[in-house]
Amino acid sequence: MLGRRARAATAAAAVVLSACGAPGKSLSELTSASTTAGSSPTTPPSTTTPPATTRPEPTTSPTTAGSSSTAELAASTWVPATTNLAGMPSECGNILLVSGRPDRDTVIASVALHGLWATTGASESWTGLGSGGGATITNRGTSIVYDPMHPDTFWETGIYNGGGVYRTDDDGTTFRQLGDIAHVDAVSVDFSDPGRRTLVAGLHEQTGVMRSHDGGQTWTKISGTLPPGVGFTSSPFVVDSHTFLVGTNKGANAGCSERPTTASPGPRSSPAP
Repeated sequence: MLGRRARAATAAAAVVLSACGAPGKSLSELTSASTTAGSSPTTPPSTTTPPATTRPEPTTSPTTAGSSSTAELAASTWVPATTNLAGMPSECGNILLVSGRPDRDTVIASVALHGLWATTGASESWTGLGSGGGATITNRGTSIVYDPMHPDTFWETGIYNGGGVYRTDDDGTTFRQLGDIAHVDAVSVDFSDPGRRTLVAGLHEQTGVMRSHDGGQTWTKISGTLPPGVGFTSSPFVVDSHTFLVGTNKGANAGCSERPTTASPGPRSSPAP
């Protein structure tokens, strides 16, 4: 069920995202405009699409020699999955993130200006997270990191509106903003530390890597010693509390850079216990 739901949700996200650049339109209007993009240019796209109320079961045909590939068959069965999210006013980036929980039959989607929404099991609707109070997420979600040892804990990052990193310890009932960092593409957590104190974040469309050693309360920029021309530092990864990797893009020397445990040259060493 999760695999089919994830494919359907991702299809809906792709449909909505193709209409980026039309701030203020509802998700149903954006979905309608994108689904007609492949029609004749003389036929104007429809701007009124009623919200979907049911998710039809996909139909497949056996694959035989000379027939369509498995990928083509899977693509032909995609259906809208926005259901009660349709018609919600949003902005460019609408549904920028869809994430499947690795430990349960749940999919989480980020709706720009409206936070995180989840659908679970056989449910045909989405439920807003963060209803228990605390910080309100309004950013355009970019990533979710799930704690492998604590299933009710995860971190969300986002760009533009609001804060850049949020954490929940009650499975999304409440969130708290981590420091004053903003405009974050991704965050990585040191899961070798039971206290989850070390986090590294990559800032959006800039050479900016931020580190926290206190669980996100304060952040320090550590990208000043990166080689010139690395581009955008969008993809950080924490190996341990002293060693990080960062993937970069759109730079003359983009690729993967490592921050070793010491600033001196030589083979990488493990930090002292």
